[in-house]
Amino acid sequence: MDQGCGDVGQRIAIANEGPFCEKGIPVKSFIIACLTAALALPLATPVHAKDIVEHKMSDDDVQKVDAIADAFFSKLIAGEAPAAIKGFLGTSKLMAGKTAELTNLVSQINTGSEIYGSISACVLVLKKGRGGVVEEQQYLCQHEHFITRWKLAFAKTSKGWIATNLYFDDRVSSDD
Repeated sequence: MDQGCGDVGQRIAIANEGPFCEKGIPVKSFIIACLTAALALPLATPVHAKDIVEHKMSDDDVQKVDAIADAFFSKLIAGEAPAAIKGFLGTSKLMAGKTAELTNLVSQINTGSEIYGSISACVLVLKKGRGGVVEEQQYLCQHEHFITRWKLAFAKTSKGWIATNLYFDDRVSSDD
């Protein structure tokens, strides 16, 4: 079988043209070199990076984060958007003085409820931990007329867990 830049079949005819063939590098040798390099990448990962990726939240931390999310959705389902937002984002001192932003967020939630109807239930569909210090959660909430997607983010600080982000939309078929 020809391993050079000649005719090696219709399937890889395009690969037999271009800079590699002009330099006389056989396609098969090039593919083997690429595969070898790709397989060696996991071996080049720094040891400390592995520790960060594999670090998980303790059971106590999971319960604390889940309690913040549960309280938020309980109030939201009860139709108490201002209390839900205040309780959720109130865990962060960074949000303490941002009354205009919090009022705007409550207004957006109320507009969503006007369009889709009130929320009757919310289900956790995705959890992502980040090094034991950040937790992202995604929920789907059932309204009277539609479903919304809610993304919550939490961070562990020296004072404990706080909510850092809240996002919602009606893109229920997307994980981004």
